[in-house]
Amino acid sequence: TVNSGPTITTQPVNKTICSGSNTSFTIATSGAPVTYQWQENTGSGYSNIANGGVYSGVLTATLILTAPPVAMNTYSYQCVVSSTSGCGTVTPTAAILTVNQTPAAPPAPTPLANPACSSTSLSAMSSTVAGVTWYWQGTSSTSSVTTQNTNTDYNVTASGNYYVRAQSNTGNCWSAASVFSVTVNTPVTITSGASNKGVCTGINTTMDITGAAATKQWYVSTDNGVTFNPVTANAVYTGGITNNNNLSITNAPVSYNGNQYYCVVSVAGCPTLTSSIGVLTVTQTPAAPPR
Repeated sequence: TVNSGPTITTQPVNKTICSGSNTSFTIATSGAPVTYQWQENTGSGYSNIANGGVYSGVLTATLILTAPPVAMNTYSYQCVVSSTSGCGTVTPTAAILTVNQTPAAPPAPTPLANPACSSTSLSAMSSTVAGVTWYWQGTSSTSSVTTQNTNTDYNVTASGNYYVRAQSNTGNCWSAASVFSVTVNTPVTITSGASNKGVCTGINTTMDITGAAATKQWYVSTDNGVTFNPVTANAVYTGGITNNNNLSITNAPVSYNGNQYYCVVSVAGCPTLTSSIGVLTVTQTPAAPPR
């Protein structure tokens, strides 16, 4: 039996990665059965590699490197391929590993206002690391957008998580994302305010507004509008005191005659609005005449 020696059909190729990433070198052979032994050159010649640390697969056609550090930048690798039938040894072309530094994540962005009304901005901040640029990433933690660096403010018009990442100017390495949660609220509105109401004792009524807001609080004045205090629940004020457009007034006695009411509507970050005043007139219902 005449066996042929091994032939390299695919050479390993140079690899460029960012620190923290994994990579591998692969060869392919033809011919007689072979064994593999990967070798490394750190600058003083090639020597065999053993499995362990960042290395695995040192005796296979694929050498795997798991998160090699920047200190291994420019190391080179080759594989000694030996015939198991004694038909010689071949060594393919060496491949070079380039490991670029992955930058640290930038500080979390800071909004000019949070919560904000209608819109806000994330404050500009300049990279403090030479050779690294910080970029706004909008609401994506995994994007690699270079449209706007952080030297200018970033406009925000909707609630959400907003991200910033760092990119090395050489090597195209991206940091993890830093995040800040921003709340953008819609301004409150009052389209119609409280109006005057007149009832007789024993009749129910409401004070009403039309408006949109996260928080509503009704106020009452019992001294002809000199002072107003928050309405509190009792036998007369039976509902809608807070967070409601309608204040329920049940069986108001004559002593409530002349009370004045308004509603304050608000949402965090936006100007507070106060409705117009409605005056309650309570007239005593006369007793039934004798039979």
